[in-house]
Amino acid sequence: MAKKIINAVFVALVLIFLSAGLLKTAFFPNDINELENRKANKLPSPSFSAFLDGSYQSSVRDALSDQVFFAESMKELYNRVNSAFVKLSVSSAASSAVMSEVREYIKVDDMNLYGKNYDHILYNPTVFEWVVDMLDVNINGFNNIISALPETDFYLYYVEKETDINFVTGKKSGIFEYLSENINIPSEKEARFEVNDFEEFSKCFYRTDHHWNEEGSYRGYIELLDLLKISDLPIEKGEKIKLSDSFAGSKTQSPGVSSFREDFYAYKLCYPEMTICQNGEKTEDFGMQNEYFEKKADLPPVTYGNFYGGDMGEIIFDTGNTEKDSILVLGESYDNAILKLLASHFDKTYSVDMRFYNAYMGKDFNISEYVKEHSIDTVLFIGNIDFFINEEFIPEY
Repeated sequence: MAKKIINAVFVALVLIFLSAGLLKTAFFPNDINELENRKANKLPSPSFSAFLDGSYQSSVRDALSDQVFFAESMKELYNRVNSAFVKLSVSSAASSAVMSEVREYIKVDDMNLYGKNYDHILYNPTVFEWVVDMLDVNINGFNNIISALPETDFYLYYVEKETDINFVTGKKSGIFEYLSENINIPSEKEARFEVNDFEEFSKCFYRTDHHWNEEGSYRGYIELLDLLKISDLPIEKGEKIKLSDSFAGSKTQSPGVSSFREDFYAYKLCYPEMTICQNGEKTEDFGMQNEYFEKKADLPPVTYGNFYGGDMGEIIFDTGNTEKDSILVLGESYDNAILKLLASHFDKTYSVDMRFYNAYMGKDFNISEYVKEHSIDTVLFIGNIDFFINEEFIPEY
């Protein structure tokens, strides 16, 4: 009798839990999946055609996966266990590799592990033939912009990373060379952040994040001063400070490597005074560099975006030095780490990220109108491969 009661109670609790999960999914869904940093899936509107082709069932499954109680906690637990198993496997592989001096990629989900201890999380090397059509679209778009603004100086700075070179074979994608040959910018106004081997890459990029680190971004800043023919002395590096010993970059969102961590260092830089406007509103600063150095209370975990500044539609830096020129930087998140450094050498520096301009500013971005309105002398295209194969980065002209 007692066993039947226990079974009945257990079944009832399970049914209550499932019913509550269904009610939450249907009527009180979360908007954001915090674990994976994306919009959470929600129940779709019923559709006979979607039901027949199976897409409705798939959407319901995805919604339940995101919305039911403890969904994110269970996913996080699974990721941690999976990642711990990967680490154990990698440790064994690393020991064998040290003995045999063999180096190869270890595949984990859609990522690769590489390095002395297989502690660098890498994207796959790019196959040129797979992206050349997309490159042509963006090159054509940028060439149209250059033709529409003949009085403006255009510069190109390409950031190479692990997607541009296979560290096992040493073969490079040739993307920069293709850009240089086909975009209508003089060769003396083109440059790249060059990565020729893993040793060079590991010095300049995070192990768990897709961005360049404090060494890489500062090197990029110095190379840009040379490219832009800026004769000013560069801002000195300053003291190198460790701000976190548990930095988890963007690449750790992949389940198999979710427990990977690294140190986060930064240089304490001394910027000149400048006013900053983000998305049309004046702000105290771009990013929270000072707050992290001062170790203020209640700060969020250190991330590339939190520290250097996140992706915005428009940022305007004004040093008030009217003897200097103005520059428009068209790029993506790689330039966030160097915008204040570059702005130190100009009167006004305008930064536009085409992915977010319309959403933040409430209007489309027309580069011809913008350059004329703000009397801009120089335009810099800057980014890694994503900037040059994604049509979102081509503004109207």
